Amino acid sequence: MMSRQVTMFVEAKALPAVLAALVDEVVPAYCPMPQFLGFTVLQSDAGLRPEVVATSYWHDGLEESAELSDRFVGRIRAIEGVTAAKRTFDLLFATMRDTEGGFCVEGHRSEAPRAARAANGADDHAGD
Repeated sequence: MMSRQVTMFVEAKALPAVLAALVDEVVPAYCPMPQFLGFTVLQSDAGLRPEVVATSYWHDGLEESAELSDRFVGRIRAIEGVTAAKRTFDLLFATMRDTEGGFCVEGHRSEAPRAARAANGADDHAGD
């Protein structure tokens, strides 16, 4: 599993525009992609420009969404009062429970992470 994370510092007045872009544009565009698994948005509770972290989760296939992600980051950067940076990650383990205590999401990477593949000359996600 892979994830792409966009970290933004957002002035309060810009937060509604950022959330609208995420909820109304990005998620609907990702949903039809077969490798797309989910999306989270987190906001810190401190400062005049709180940090907002949007993370998309993928079975693989980050390449399929790269152009869309670049357009989204460009759109976010165009909103006054926002700075944004993008990074990708190998998802090594994730778990989430529902309100009843049952696990509704659980996953782990059964193969070597990207850094280990690269060290062995087999990095198939170069440039993510």
